[in-house]
Amino acid sequence: MPWRYDAVLRSVAATVWAIDAPKGRAILELLRIRATGRRIPAAEIRRVKAEAKHATGPALAAGGAIAIVPVYGVIAPRMNLMAEMSGGISAEDLGRTLTTIAADPSVSSIVLDIDSPGGAATGIPELATKIRAAAAKKRVVAVTNHLAASAAYWLASQATELVSTPSGEVGSIGVYMVHFDESAAYTDAGIRPTIVRAGKYKAEGNPFEPLGEDAGAEMQRVVNEWHSRFLGDVAAGRATTRENVRANFGRGRTVSSSQALRAGMIDRIATLDDVVSDLRTRAIVNRERQRASAIAAMCRAAGESAATEDLLIQSGMGEGQAELELYVRRATRSA
Repeated sequence: MPWRYDAVLRSVAATVWAIDAPKGRAILELLRIRATGRRIPAAEIRRVKAEAKHATGPALAAGGAIAIVPVYGVIAPRMNLMAEMSGGISAEDLGRTLTTIAADPSVSSIVLDIDSPGGAATGIPELATKIRAAAAKKRVVAVTNHLAASAAYWLASQATELVSTPSGEVGSIGVYMVHFDESAAYTDAGIRPTIVRAGKYKAEGNPFEPLGEDAGAEMQRVVNEWHSRFLGDVAAGRATTRENVRANFGRGRTVSSSQALRAGMIDRIATLDDVVSDLRTRAIVNRERQRASAIAAMCRAAGESAATEDLLIQSGMGEGQAELELYVRRATRSA
């Protein structure tokens, strides 16, 4: 009966959603089923869980200390029911993970392995800020593997580089709220709710009566404000303008990886394995450059010739070995 799920509907109506529309509809239907006391068959729950990717925490790829952070399912503050039913991730938990990894000197790069329809808008701006902060310290690559929609794209756009798999989809830039007008259902059930209120706008947008003009205008204002924030972060992350994002980044739809590349929504198309391999190679090259630079500095300090410097570098001598060799040479000359 409708009066059994008022609290759930009010909670949903108070949430600004940055989520791909089909997933949003599925969540609403799930909430309706649970809130009315009906149970979802155990077999269906097992099927959904089996199909869902599950975030198990960051993993380190060997050879270069590359942290791979899973971002799977619905993103929302303090995930509970949705995580239980269809997989998901807590915005707070993800933020703490990124902050910890960004501060770890043993990690050279961070890969966000994203397969998410988005989620609640609350907490996303703060999480986007943490991704930008991590990207200021080390390379952060967001990989759409295979969906980065709405809030998930909002976050992905803040990375140093945004990559999509060949079959990936990105976008769904937009937000929405939902109002449930249950007044006819209450009338049919012979129930006539009366709201006693203090404060002009108190209890506006409730499900017991049609959406009023003032309440509708306020909901639209809130949605517009969140959308503007969304556009601003994406524009900054992708180094473009709000106008370009609004007009050419899908206009609320998800787009294929090839379309996204043409529009400038992503930087390239590659698989997660390709990205990790590239980063591993980059880390090895950077280490070799640092080693060569250290050997060159020690050679100059020891007064060695350029030929000796080249010989040490080409021989693959590690920094510790090179330092010991140069120490012996200096000691021999001093004697």
